[in-house]
Amino acid sequence: MKNSNNALSFIISITIIGILIYLIVLITPSLFDWISKNNQISIPIITAVISLISILYQKSWELHYKTEQQIKNKKMKLYSDIISEISYFFSKTPSSLDMQTPDPDLAKDFEKKKSIRFAKVMLELNHKIIAWGSDDVLKAWSEIKKTSYNQDTNPNNIMFAIEKLIYAMRKDLGHKNYNLFKGDILSLWFNDVNSVLSKL
Repeated sequence: MKNSNNALSFIISITIIGILIYLIVLITPSLFDWISKNNQISIPIITAVISLISILYQKSWELHYKTEQQIKNKKMKLYSDIISEISYFFSKTPSSLDMQTPDPDLAKDFEKKKSIRFAKVMLELNHKIIAWGSDDVLKAWSEIKKTSYNQDTNPNNIMFAIEKLIYAMRKDLGHKNYNLFKGDILSLWFNDVNSVLSKL
């Protein structure tokens, strides 16, 4: 049934295109003949039509550009928030809590608290990622969730999945990620990335 509908749609489309081409071929000679015989009327009309088309095109382009900028601003805010949470997640001490004298018990449970917070943030940001994230960002976000929910996953795999997300966000914002390789971004938080990579 689906193939029949596709075939019917194709036939209808070809028929419509054929009719349009026939009408253009039929009307064009008459139109040029009318223009040649009515220069005083036709030239102002053509000029007005061209001006109208130019204005409509410019307005359409301005609307498109404005929409793209609004979407980009939404993405920049979202991606900035995500990277802030990633920085928190990769912190090794409770210093990211802005506490001058962290409680010993808090320091002891900090890793657990970070994981809980990160899982909560991922859940809260799901709808925003779906709405504003690019295809690559959405795919990377999904991979992080799949990897983190797998109890047998090596923690290092989660780190590199997060790095892929960062690369995807940078690409979506226009960065080329030229000459950047696996582990380069993680090295901004960890000094032993090369040793981890050598074991993979």
